[in-house]
This record gives sequence, structure tokens and C-alpha cells, in this order.
Amino acid sequence: MNAEGAEVITLTVGSLGVRGLTTLVGGHPIQGFRDLLDLVTLVTVIATGMLLGTAATMPRVRR
Repeated sequence: MNAEGAEVITLTVGSLGVRGLTTLVGGHPIQGFRDLLDLVTLVTVIATGMLLGTAATMPRVRR
């Protein structure tokens, strides 16, 4: 992934958090919590993908 792709991911995750908090403050708790749950899910999936990608591309040490 190039640097531009990382910026898009960061903006997407950040916008979900802001939208969730704004919706909560605006008096729509169900939609606000749904947006925050989407945020947590997306962050978890990205972190898991990065962890698995790193593990898959690490050089194997032969003894």
C-alpha cells in the first residue's frame, strides 16, 4: 500500500469516530453507538490485517 492509501484509511476511521460522537451528542444514541461500533470493528480489522501481513512477510530463519 502506498502512502496515499494509508491516508484514506486514516481519514475513514477518523470520520467514523467523529460521526459517531456527533450523532451521540445530537440526541441519536442508537445510531451514534452503531457508528462507534463500526469504528471499533474497522480498527480491529485493520490491525489484524496488518499483524497477519507482517507475520506472512517476515523472513524465515533456518537453523
